[in-house]
Amino acid sequence: MVKIAEQHPETREQSIAAIAHQLEQFTKNNPVLNGMLVAALLDLKAVEAAPVMERAFAANRVDETIAGDWEEVQLDLWMVSKLELRQRRFEATKRPVVDFSSVANPNQKSQVLAHLLLRNLRKRVRRRNRRSHMVRCNVPNSIPE
Repeated sequence: MVKIAEQHPETREQSIAAIAHQLEQFTKNNPVLNGMLVAALLDLKAVEAAPVMERAFAANRVDETIAGDWEEVQLDLWMVSKLELRQRRFEATKRPVVDFSSVANPNQKSQVLAHLLLRNLRKRVRRRNRRSHMVRCNVPNSIPE
């Protein structure tokens, strides 16, 4: 659908509508499929499909390793600026994730640190996967008749 919309701009709206319609069924879809649908909408810069994407992310039904998280999607669609996103993330980091003085058990401390390390690792993997997905999905420009 993405390639068709790119080669035939007059079909862009129909392509976006078809992809968005499939994404509206995010509760029934596999999260990986939902991630692929979001990636396709990002390729088309489909800002008009942002509400359905947001609902799918809010329901935690999108595999974030494919298209990233909701904030990254908003950035890709130019719904937020990089500066605004940095400010949001800075505000989020100003609040302590865990006050280690209140965690008496050393095992809990290690669990929290492991969670933080995994979160950072997942973020890096998502970025790498998004780049490799773009390379893997490189389809020839001509459609055989």
